[in-house]
Amino acid sequence: MSTLTGSSTFAEVLASYRDNASWQEDSSTTKANAFVTACRFMLSYAEEQSRGGGSTTVSQKFNYDQIRQEMDEATKYVAEQSAGSTSNPNVLQVDWSRLEV
Repeated sequence: MSTLTGSSTFAEVLASYRDNASWQEDSSTTKANAFVTACRFMLSYAEEQSRGGGSTTVSQKFNYDQIRQEMDEATKYVAEQSAGSTSNPNVLQVDWSRLEV
């Protein structure tokens, strides 16, 4: 379960973003998932900003295109790790029961 909620402050979202930014270095899908969540929260602040809500200092501090790119990279990593944990249809299993010696 995510540590971020709808009542999380921007400071808490930013802390989660920074805490989990090492997902790649740590090879951690847990951190990658938390990082994606933090990115989504940060992007929601950008959405509020565009509608006239929120503080202008929030949008001035971050490159939201970069955050989207980082979020996409982490999402791709999680998907690749999830796919790697299931059976691979390209791997052939040999049936040795029919082998005659």
